[in-house]
Amino acid sequence: MAIIRLVSGKGLSSSLIKIGTFSKWSHVDLMTRDGKLLGARMDGGVQIREAGYDVPFVEQAYVDVPLTASREEAVWRFALEQVGKGYDMSAILGIAFRRDWREDDKWFCSELVAAAFEAAGKPLLNTQEMRNRITPRDIALSPFVQYRI
Repeated sequence: MAIIRLVSGKGLSSSLIKIGTFSKWSHVDLMTRDGKLLGARMDGGVQIREAGYDVPFVEQAYVDVPLTASREEAVWRFALEQVGKGYDMSAILGIAFRRDWREDDKWFCSELVAAAFEAAGKPLLNTQEMRNRITPRDIALSPFVQYRI
């Protein structure tokens, strides 16, 4: 089982993401077994951060993605290999201009999470059509996530 954290942030970039994607969610992270958060952010790129690093926020939710042990291991292998890579700032602009923003040398939060699941053979989307423009909203609406109550 992998855990994804969805966040509705407060800043200007969060607002632009939410407006541009018609969503209440502006950020996603993967949650480690010890409660830390692995994700891509403007301030530092791909890192593992302590829980609460981005307080205050408007709202957050956690979703589970059921996986076999080998697929979960593959998600984490890929995600950990990305630590230290930069943030894809042009991806935020890409939301407005509908460009294909996937680059493997820098990441936007939702494309990083989506790419980790693809690397494990468990894509979060049913279609390949949008895989190069996945947003936090797309992850939140994935048929493979299970919301915690």
